[in-house]
Amino acid sequence: MATLREALEQSPVGRANNGNRAWGYASIVGAEWLTDGGVVVTVYELEGDFRTVTYADPEEASRALFTYQEMKWDVKQNSDAPINLTWDGASEWQAVAK
Repeated sequence: MATLREALEQSPVGRANNGNRAWGYASIVGAEWLTDGGVVVTVYELEGDFRTVTYADPEEASRALFTYQEMKWDVKQNSDAPINLTWDGASEWQAVAK
């Protein structure tokens, strides 16, 4: 896997995708590098809606889309300790070949 910048650089058409979720329940459809260095990202949201957002560069897009999130919940039936889950998809990008 690669960062968004690495995936865009590896793509002959300047596009990348990432199957991880972003903005809560949304999944990323893809990202495209603009000639000015910006990045347009399309995210599939609930009920068939899409959101397209432009960022200044690949790093800004990854920071906006993915953050380290620590979610805790208590699973009393299995343990007295809460379960910690850390999730981040910022380095899971794949270059699009065509």
